[in-house]
Amino acid sequence: MLSIAIIDDNSELLELLRDYLAADARFAPLQAFDSGAPALEAARKGKFSVVLIDIRLLNDSGLRWIRRIREACPAMRILAYTCVDSEETVITAIEAGADGYLLKQASFTEIVASILEAVKGLPVASGVALRALFRLVRKDFVSSQHHDLSPAELRILELSAKGYDCKTVAKKLGISVQTVYVHNRRIFRKLGVTNRLAAIAKLQEKDSGPAITPKIAVVSG
Repeated sequence: MLSIAIIDDNSELLELLRDYLAADARFAPLQAFDSGAPALEAARKGKFSVVLIDIRLLNDSGLRWIRRIREACPAMRILAYTCVDSEETVITAIEAGADGYLLKQASFTEIVASILEAVKGLPVASGVALRALFRLVRKDFVSSQHHDLSPAELRILELSAKGYDCKTVAKKLGISVQTVYVHNRRIFRKLGVTNRLAAIAKLQEKDSGPAITPKIAVVSG
């Protein structure tokens, strides 16, 4: 029997999913966690082999637990399970270590099919995830060939150039504000600048593609 865990603070959803999987002989009883720490401990003890993680937990980020479980349990199959229909968040989740990205709007039948595919080592992607990956392959984001910024850093800089502050950037990407600050410091160090406006200008100098029009005031962090 396949042992499944879910990290989600929506008790009603947990019960519905628990009842649905209980009727399927292929699955052991669903293990439910409303926070990441106890789930990580159970994962380290080999209590389950697949985990669904809500990206937006109460007062926490599921992306953080995707990273931590991936680091602790490299063989674990991890699926981001969320209502967030954002291409940026899809790519951030995959970069964090997710094997797939499922929207909560999916039917339980689709969720079960996705879990079984993930167990086989197949990538699992909702429509929005496929669009995000296609855009990444097509390099619709700013090319990084002339600098050392990671895709995550480039997306943060691109959103900053559109006038979004760090808090809004964090919300759009489904990450913490502190993570945005960390990325910004890395961006500044790599580009040899001290603020976001200077980083945008420096990137334009190095990038032969369409210029990004900065719309922000100089803000450190």
